[in-house]
Amino acid sequence: MDPLPPRPPHPSNSGTRMVPPGRRPKDYSPTDWGDYWAEKKTFQKDSDLFNYYTMGNEESKCCILVLHGGGFSGLSFSLFGKKLREMADCFIIAPDIRGHGGSRSRPTVIIGHSMGGALAVHVAHRTPCIGLVVIDVVEGTALEALPSMEVILNGRPGKFKSKDQAIEWAVRTNYIKNINSAKISMPGQVQDKSPTDEESTDQIWRINLSETANYWRAGMDRLDTALTVGQMQGKFQLSVMPTAGHAIHEDQPQKVAELIATFITRHKFATANPNFTPQSAIPGLGGLGRMRGMM
Repeated sequence: MDPLPPRPPHPSNSGTRMVPPGRRPKDYSPTDWGDYWAEKKTFQKDSDLFNYYTMGNEESKCCILVLHGGGFSGLSFSLFGKKLREMADCFIIAPDIRGHGGSRSRPTVIIGHSMGGALAVHVAHRTPCIGLVVIDVVEGTALEALPSMEVILNGRPGKFKSKDQAIEWAVRTNYIKNINSAKISMPGQVQDKSPTDEESTDQIWRINLSETANYWRAGMDRLDTALTVGQMQGKFQLSVMPTAGHAIHEDQPQKVAELIATFITRHKFATANPNFTPQSAIPGLGGLGRMRGMM
């Protein structure tokens, strides 16, 4: 079965498909991590091997730790990280959380997406943290959608013929709306189905999210009231990206980078680069940022 959704019909003339002049087929080939990140490192603890990516000035006064969502990898922050580095002087660390994808003690801004947002909150509570940003975390109305999440996961293709096809699926289904981000992010979300078969290019999901359902269905307490009160008290800033999907930082890396760069430079966590002008501050907003996307 072809995992890709059907293509929209093309205008035809006498039954012959017409391709608009100058329009070329999209390139869904993967992008190498080195096109965005300066280093890829690993460290071992007991029998576990952990992988992480870094970019920027390691001696910068501002360290950014980004934590990806379930099923994603550290490469999910590639485009965002590159944009943020163009705006502010900072050092970015993007680890692959246990089982996903392929640490220095100082005050840190922690950014987490989805499941990584929940993890970011716990990390921020236990380590030196000067700022916290959570992107499309599960709360409020998002909790109401959790029962249907298993249906969505079961509807995903079980395998792809190649990494290229996995990337094409992500873009055509709006799983990741930004093709450039999909090309660097999706290869970290799939793996060879038969690693010992050199002739096979079949790819399967690296993480089976359905098997983790008992964890992300637990503790489904609504936080709308507490969050609304906190926002009214100026304890955090809420930013909405109406045209982005769940992977907001992948769909709109430029806008998310501008928000984060403004946040870390306005509070003097980092120094703005000469070509970046921070957005105007909004009176009454505190230092905790939270982003939500809308389908």
